[in-house]
Amino acid sequence: MRALAILAAALLAVASSPRPATGGESPVPIVQLALADHLVTIASSAEGPRFTVRDRDFALLASAVTLEELSAREPALGRLLESALARESGLSWAGGKDLPEASSTLPE
Repeated sequence: MRALAILAAALLAVASSPRPATGGESPVPIVQLALADHLVTIASSAEGPRFTVRDRDFALLASAVTLEELSAREPALGRLLESALARESGLSWAGGKDLPEASSTLPE
């Protein structure tokens, strides 16, 4: 359960991270997840999150693929990442209270 919470937090950071300004740039790595059988690098790109996956022996299984492409290659891993991926929705957070709005100014 704790691993899923950590995975969810990491994916929330990726989903809410700023995207590069131009589409010609390479994906920017945000986080690496060390799972039991895989090492997953999640990167931000102009087109959305990209996933690079290596196995236990660091053999490359997928490079800079979308979640849909990853799910087609590694269905179990795709389901795990999909279930933890933060999505924008009208859902409330922890206990039914809405999250406070982020402020762009520092408190005085």
